[in-house]
Amino acid sequence: EILLIAPPRIRFTDPSCTEPFVQGTKQYERECLEQSALLARYYREVAARRGVHYADASSWDLELAFDGVHLSAAGNAVFAKELEKVIRKL
Repeated sequence: EILLIAPPRIRFTDPSCTEPFVQGTKQYERECLEQSALLARYYREVAARRGVHYADASSWDLELAFDGVHLSAAGNAVFAKELEKVIRKL
């Protein structure tokens, strides 16, 4: 069995994370947010084409670290619990 998991959407919570990249605009942040929102759809399409199981981590209410990309310790704990639920249903 194969399970393809779409990563959680990027959510910048600390504005200092984007400042070095945006050079006075919010374009970088907007692009990251838009592109990360599309990932779940693309992952779902790939899973369907390949006939594998699919889960969307964006629906799991995961806490992200200060950078808005990686999971915090609490986010990792929730991820593990949610993943266990998905695996038990397979």
